[in-house]
Amino acid sequence: MKVIIIGLIITANLFINAVQANNISGQDMYNTCKGNSQAEQGFCLGYTIALMEGIKIGAAQILAAKGTADATELNQLIDQTLRFCISNLSNVQIKDVFIGHLASKENLVDSTARQLFIDAMRDTFPCN
Repeated sequence: MKVIIIGLIITANLFINAVQANNISGQDMYNTCKGNSQAEQGFCLGYTIALMEGIKIGAAQILAAKGTADATELNQLIDQTLRFCISNLSNVQIKDVFIGHLASKENLVDSTARQLFIDAMRDTFPCN
């Protein structure tokens, strides 16, 4: 238990400046996701889930404010707006796609993890 708490504190400290600036670099995210500790793996999965949910909620709020009331229609518009369509994948599978995308990039320092996540989803799960 102490190891997990210490790991969480260390991981949180790694990202405190980036999070305050609302940006985590792709390199920082990749390094964390490739880490061996439970804290790093937990952060990686949690951040990936938060990215997915946050991006979709943000799009939903904008679209709902424009008068889209039907949930099915709203979900279709979210997919069209974000330009990626994901179905029947676990959060772990989505995280694995994201890590694979990060691994394929040469310069991760200049890009935010958020933008790289969106790019990964668009490249891997384009809407038909």
